[in-house]
Amino acid sequence: MSIFEHQDYKDFVRNWVQARPSHGRGEFRRIAAHLGVSSSMVSLVFSSDKHLNLELASDLCEYLGLSDSETDYFFLLLNYQRAGTERLKRKLLARVLKAQDGARKISQRVVIHKELDSEERAIFYSSWVFTGVRNLLAIPHPWSAEEIAKRLKIDLVQAQNAISFLVEKGLVRLESGRYEIAARATHLGAEHPLAAKHHQNWRLRAMQKMDWRASTNLFYTGPMSLGVADSEKVHAMLLDFLQNVNKLVVDSPSETVRCLNFDWFEY
Repeated sequence: MSIFEHQDYKDFVRNWVQARPSHGRGEFRRIAAHLGVSSSMVSLVFSSDKHLNLELASDLCEYLGLSDSETDYFFLLLNYQRAGTERLKRKLLARVLKAQDGARKISQRVVIHKELDSEERAIFYSSWVFTGVRNLLAIPHPWSAEEIAKRLKIDLVQAQNAISFLVEKGLVRLESGRYEIAARATHLGAEHPLAAKHHQNWRLRAMQKMDWRASTNLFYTGPMSLGVADSEKVHAMLLDFLQNVNKLVVDSPSETVRCLNFDWFEY
């Protein structure tokens, strides 16, 4: 459910609550606890013409797991509904409609060019999360930001921001209510300055996963002494292995996610 489908922030919150397990039973009480206010105050806001103040609205956006752009839109709706004159309401409504149109264009946009530009690459390779979320979305499933956050053990806002970035940059598209991988390329050559950062991100992720005892994971560390000629043979064998793996993965169905650093683990 997208906040950009709404022009009333209260309707959005009520629908969000209704979509929770057990139709959101007890959710407003949990919201009140997060905001540090009474349940009666929260009930009053969402059942009358009373409104949140900016501080409570900010905390609520955090609780809902809204991305930065969604939070900005939430504040726009809040100001629109709090406007005291029709003239101001008309001005803010125009901004609401413009924001909705912009969000609609982003979600429907088909990116023609294949490569990320330098700024986009810098963001994408700044953390393993962007690659991790993108690969997870390749698995056929109606993923929500909450499911992704739980699955990857990351913060909900982090998951939401990653999804927003991937959609905006054409790396993922929303099709019939489900995310799917778009054709845009993200490959880095070995000589690229960001390649080391990319390797480091996933090595750190591997180190975190080493504490998990899972039969599907494989970590191998093998310091050794061998002849120069044999070391060259091992290098060639590993390159052949990587080539075969890449050939296999191209036509393999998206059913699970793995990372190969010559550490093989599920993330």
